[in-house]
Amino acid sequence: MSSLVQIEANRRNALLSTGPKTPEGKAAARWNAFQSGIHAVEQIIPGEDPEAFRTFAGDLAQSCHPADARQHELVDLMISHAWRLRRLLRAEPQIWERLLKINRMGTYFSQDLELGDAFEHNPELLLRLQRLIASIQKSYREAATDLDRLQAARAKSPQPQIPELQSLQPPDAEIGFVPSPAENQSSEASDTTLAPGPRS
Repeated sequence: MSSLVQIEANRRNALLSTGPKTPEGKAAARWNAFQSGIHAVEQIIPGEDPEAFRTFAGDLAQSCHPADARQHELVDLMISHAWRLRRLLRAEPQIWERLLKINRMGTYFSQDLELGDAFEHNPELLLRLQRLIASIQKSYREAATDLDRLQAARAKSPQPQIPELQSLQPPDAEIGFVPSPAENQSSEASDTTLAPGPRS
């Protein structure tokens, strides 16, 4: 069991820690906040950068400050939704580009009307994409709202108070001095021999 002096020394040493200083250390520490079940391999698709996902996930997790397993799960959901949303938002201009290329090869191509023509020839694809984007945005907002609610409830609940080290120590105790049983017995014996007897 740690002594009070050791606990106090540990506390002072902890105050000296300022965290990682190198870019590599900071990058590694950023990922520490992302702890639960979702891994980069399960989130990325061909053409996506795993390191970009790790940086993105670490930054988002760190900004949310999850404090327990339930909060970590919600942060993981938010990371998953946000990453998929980024993917779909990148896909939208690519879909438009493909539709425009197909439309330009048509017989009745008109540059003034090419956006309308592209949408007219494949509206279901773009509408499906918009439904997906809206659905992911809604799921992200729900997870963020649930996280905010949990964190607010945790902040309102009373936290156990840790007493200060000074209050744990007896007021006049000499740190490091514990009398041995032999010393106690000898001092008691000397007290009885030196004590004056009853007067006659």
